Amino acid sequence: MLSIPFDVTRTVPIRSTTDHLTAVLGDFSLWPQWSPWICIEPDCDFKVDGAPGKVGHKQTWSGQRIGSGQMTITNRSANKLEFDLQIFSPWKSKSQILFQLDPSEDSIELKWSMAGQLPFFMFPFKKTMTEFVGSDYERGLFMLKEYIEQGHVLSKTMVKDSIQAQPGFFYLGQRKQCATKDIGPVMSQHFTELDQLRRSGDIPKPIHAFAIYHKYGIVDKSCDYTAGFIYKDKPSSTQDLEWGEVLNHKAIQ
Repeated sequence: MLSIPFDVTRTVPIRSTTDHLTAVLGDFSLWPQWSPWICIEPDCDFKVDGAPGKVGHKQTWSGQRIGSGQMTITNRSANKLEFDLQIFSPWKSKSQILFQLDPSEDSIELKWSMAGQLPFFMFPFKKTMTEFVGSDYERGLFMLKEYIEQGHVLSKTMVKDSIQAQPGFFYLGQRKQCATKDIGPVMSQHFTELDQLRRSGDIPKPIHAFAIYHKYGIVDKSCDYTAGFIYKDKPSSTQDLEWGEVLNHKAIQ
């Protein structure tokens, strides 16, 4: 099958020793703790074979959401781990995976790279796929960082139900635009301002906090969202905030 080159690289600093970090990276039994894919489908069919950290150590997986494939250690040195990655579904591909460790005074700069091929029919979506996989790598590296530095990952993703009917609601909030890399601090400040209005009594006590993403640009790395509070009834006081109503709908929880 015709194919096109495909490569992704992301990095993150981690406070650790090279021995400990390579030991964690080279032990596939620990990957469910921080893998950006297995966290989406923790009950997938996941198996590990061979001695951790040794050439030939292998993980295989098969799931409804994350597809199926296998990864095998092909080389290991003090500051480097190399793997062969084979994807069986949703399409077939082969890639080489590299973890490169570059120690500094107080941390290790960990680089996670992929070099492989995409099916030719994916050519129009190459840039989008690069950003999708890149965002997965970023999420995985930050979860690995938490696992190494904190002893556990601080967040958990769960699909509680399949698509089901959800009740409508009213909301108060503000619409913002920012770069995707800045969404953490921008939204945090956003909710701080809204919570000050709640604490002062300028707006009613809400049921929940929420965010609607009107646009999340994977390629141009931009985000347009409304963040605010949910109410059962239309708020009596809006304090120049945007308010709106979301009707009864279907959603994944």
